[in-house]
Amino acid sequence: MVRLRRTVVHPTPWPRLVRRCGSSSGVTLKAWWRRRRHGDWQAGFEQLATMVLEGQGTLAPELRRAAFDRAGGFSANDGRLPPELRDYVDTVARHAYRLTDANVETLRRAGWSEDQLFELTIASAMGAGERRLLAGLAALQGAQ
Repeated sequence: MVRLRRTVVHPTPWPRLVRRCGSSSGVTLKAWWRRRRHGDWQAGFEQLATMVLEGQGTLAPELRRAAFDRAGGFSANDGRLPPELRDYVDTVARHAYRLTDANVETLRRAGWSEDQLFELTIASAMGAGERRLLAGLAALQGAQ
C-alpha cells in the first residue's frame, strides 16, 4: 500500500485478476467493485465468488472451491485439497501476515505454478472473507 497526498492507492492487478477469474457472467471485477459501493452487496459478492471459483484459470475449479470452503470453515479435513496446500490455505485464512516467500517457494518446488498459487490465494481469501462477513452480520443481528 502506497500513500500519496492523503490518498491510499492499492496496487491492485485488475487486468491480471479479471483475466484469471474470467468474466463468464458478463461482469468484470472492476464493474463489480463499482456496484458494490452502491448497495446490493449480496448479489455482488455472489458474482465475485462465481468469477473466482468457476472462471477461467490454471487451477482446477474443484481445488479453488475446496480452498474457499476450507478457509471459510465449511470443510476442514474432507481430503479435497492435497496435503501440501492445506497448511498454505489455513495460513492465508487465519494468519496471512505470516506468509513468506519461503512458503510460496516450497509449493513451487512441489510443482505448483505461480498462477495456480495466485488463484489458490484469492479463493482462500474469499472464503475467509465470507466467514468474517457472515460472523459480523450475525453479531449485528444479535445486537438488535
